[in-house]
Amino acid sequence: SLSPANPDPRLNGLIGEIDSGAVRSLAFVAPAPTWPLPVYELALLAREHADKTGAELRIAVVTAENQPLEVFGDEVSHAAAALLTEAEIELTTGAEVEQAAELGFDCVVALSRLEAPRIDGLPVGASGFLPITPHCQISGAERVYAAGDVTDFPVKFGAIAAQQADAAAESIAALAGVQLEPSP
Repeated sequence: SLSPANPDPRLNGLIGEIDSGAVRSLAFVAPAPTWPLPVYELALLAREHADKTGAELRIAVVTAENQPLEVFGDEVSHAAAALLTEAEIELTTGAEVEQAAELGFDCVVALSRLEAPRIDGLPVGASGFLPITPHCQISGAERVYAAGDVTDFPVKFGAIAAQQADAAAESIAALAGVQLEPSP
């Protein structure tokens, strides 16, 4: 997966192309649905690298989101937008990109669209993700629970999956007669 912590080896070549001046404009694209955080991290890292090396580099983030990192709420979105503005990174929101060439950049780095595997007999939402209640019961499936990236919860992160598993376990325990109020 594409992330600053575990970069795709192709990004090493991109850094060389920035340093040599072969790439003077760079766009990072976050389609829907995806986990968009790496796009912002990579754009900011590219800006930091260009500033350190003196490379002239136009950078943009193009996202399907209505505002940057909207899944985290307005406060984070506004802070992310301000950070991008300060770093002179262009931002285009609400975008649907079909072809990288239509963007007009020397190089385009795009995240993959997320799609969950279909599980026969279970209801699915957008892109195959399982729709869940706050207690992680699959909506439309009695006594069936799910946790993690296969759910339609917009944040895909291991700690969230663990919290979902706890919520599901508490709900199942309550169904089994344990005296507790399940936490969402």
